[in-house]
Amino acid sequence: MFEYTRKALAKEYTKMLAIIIAGTTMILYVFFNYSIYLQHREIIEVFAYEESEEWHNALKSSMGVGLDYAYDINNKKVGQHSAPDNIENKLVKDVFNNLENNSIKFKLFFDGDMKSIVAYMAIKKDIYDDGVQIGTLYAGKNMTNYLNFIIKTLFCLM
Repeated sequence: MFEYTRKALAKEYTKMLAIIIAGTTMILYVFFNYSIYLQHREIIEVFAYEESEEWHNALKSSMGVGLDYAYDINNKKVGQHSAPDNIENKLVKDVFNNLENNSIKFKLFFDGDMKSIVAYMAIKKDIYDDGVQIGTLYAGKNMTNYLNFIIKTLFCLM
């Protein structure tokens, strides 16, 4: 009788311990990935701020110095940093056109061969001079390595 009770308790304790360990691991995984995501958001926000300052000067003097995309107030592209054509078209069509000022969007795309996934984080920032909008900056950050890291880490934990 005691042997049966001991085995039943051992099974229950093992189940409880497994649930606690799995739950703790998943909570740490989610927290870890969310903190990395927030760091990337901060990086792209700082990048967009710095670029908008640079583009502010370029748009005021009507010169085009390039990094990412910048448009003047008439929605004419005044400069860009090179990006793969298939990704550039998808970014412009699916992400940049749907952004509000200072908003950040995370988007997944299939690469040209439709076998690999590409992840991008994008931000839109209006550029003002003395309270008058003189242009718009669209900046993107390739997040594919971040996505691959999340997926690989998840599979390692399983």
